[in-house]
Amino acid sequence: MDARRYTTVWVAVSAAVLVACAGTADGRVEKHQLANGVTLLMEPAAWNRIVGIAVVVDAGSKWDPPGLHGLARLTNDLLTRGTEGKSSGELAEILEGHGMSVEGETDLDFAGLRMATVDSHLDLALDLLADMLTRPSFEEGHVLEAQKRLLASLEGGRDELSAAMGKAQEMLFEGHPYAMGSSGTPDGIRSVGRADVVGFYETHYFGSGTVVAIVGNFEPGEVAARLEGALSAYPSGRPLPLALPEMRSERPERVDVYKDVDRSYVVMGFVAPGRDHPDFPAFMVVEGILGFGSFSRLPVLLGAGGGSVSETAGMYYTRGLGQSFAAVFAATGDPERAIGVIEREITRLRTEPVSDEEIRAAGSRIVGDVERKGQRNRARAFRLAWDYLAGLGDDYAGTYLERVRRVDAEDVRRVASTYLVNPVTVVVRPGSSAPSGTEGASKKGGI
Repeated sequence: MDARRYTTVWVAVSAAVLVACAGTADGRVEKHQLANGVTLLMEPAAWNRIVGIAVVVDAGSKWDPPGLHGLARLTNDLLTRGTEGKSSGELAEILEGHGMSVEGETDLDFAGLRMATVDSHLDLALDLLADMLTRPSFEEGHVLEAQKRLLASLEGGRDELSAAMGKAQEMLFEGHPYAMGSSGTPDGIRSVGRADVVGFYETHYFGSGTVVAIVGNFEPGEVAARLEGALSAYPSGRPLPLALPEMRSERPERVDVYKDVDRSYVVMGFVAPGRDHPDFPAFMVVEGILGFGSFSRLPVLLGAGGGSVSETAGMYYTRGLGQSFAAVFAATGDPERAIGVIEREITRLRTEPVSDEEIRAAGSRIVGDVERKGQRNRARAFRLAWDYLAGLGDDYAGTYLERVRRVDAEDVRRVASTYLVNPVTVVVRPGSSAPSGTEGASKKGGI
C-alpha cells in the first residue's frame, strides 16, 4: 500500500434531550439519550436527501487480547455479514435493492459502522442498522470467511514500507495496546474463533459506550422514537475502563533489516500527541510542513525537486487518543542521505523560526482536507460520533480548525522540540544479510 494513503484517521445520558439545541440546517447538533444509554446525535439538513448514519463503539483494537490481534476488527466486520433474522445474502440484497451502503471501520480506539441512504428509506435503514447491532449471527462460516478476507487484506496491503512502519510502532509502543496497530496480525487473526468473537461483542458493545450520529433530511423526534424501539434490545451496561500507559522514547534506537527489495525504506518513528491533547493542532501543522501534501518539505527535498533521492516521502500520523504514533518515511535509493535530510529538517523545525507563509500553507491544506471530507453526510456523521465518544464534543471539528489557524512559529518550534526527539529508526535495505563488519544490524530480527 502506498504510504501516501495512510491517514488515519477516523471521525457518543433518561430518554430526554440533553441540550435543547435546535436541530436545523444551520449545522447545530441535537443530542438525545436512549433509555439504554446510547447517545444519539442528530444534525438535520432538510436540503440534503442523502442521510448519513454512523455507529461508533468503544471497541477498537486497543482491546485486542494478547495473541488475538485482529479480534476487534474481525468482530466489527462481522456485524454486516448477517443477523439472526437475515442471512448475509438477504441483508446484502435489501441494501443493494434500496440503494443503501454500509461498511465497518475499526481503528486503535473505536469500531463502528458507516451507512448511507436516501431519506425515503431512512426508517428501513435504521431498522437494518439496529438489527446488525443487536442481533449479529456470527455464524461459524462467516467467521472463517472474514478471517480469509482480513488475511488477504493484510497480505495485499502490507508492503515493505508499511511493514517498517509497523516495526517502528511496535518498538515505540512495546507493552502498550497501540503497539500492534488496528489491522491485526496474521497469527492473531488465524487464532480467533467464534467464541472469541461472541465474547468480545458481549464484553464491549454496550449502550453507554455507543454513539449513533445521523446527518441529512429527517425529523429528529421521529428518528429518536424509532431508535428507542429498534435498539431496545441493545444492552445498557457500561464499557470496561482502560488506563493507557504513557509511553516515552528515552533514547534513539536504530534497526537495519536486510531483505530482497530493490530499494531502501526509511522510517523514523516518534511518540506524538493524541487527538485529545492540546498540542494536537500544532503537531498537525508540523506534519503539514514536513510531509502532508506534495509541496511540503520532505516530498520536495527528497522527491523530484531534490534530485529524486526518494520515490515516496512524507509523514504518517495515527491520531489516536492520549498519545499517537507518528512517522517520517521515505522509499529511497540512498537511505543515509534521506536520513540526513530528515534529521536536518527536524533540527530546523526545533531551532529555526518557520515563516508565516509556510505555516499558513500547511494550515490551509489541513483545513481544506477536513472540510472536503466533511461534505459527505456519512463521513460527517462518523466524525461527529467519534469525536463525541472520545470526549471531544459535538463541536470539535469547528474548534479544532480554529486552533489550527491560530498556530504560530513558536508553537511549531515547541511541539517539534517536544515530540520529534529520540526516534526509533527502521531501515529496510536490499540484501540477504548485513555486509561483514557493518554496524547497526537489527538486534530484533526481521519484519
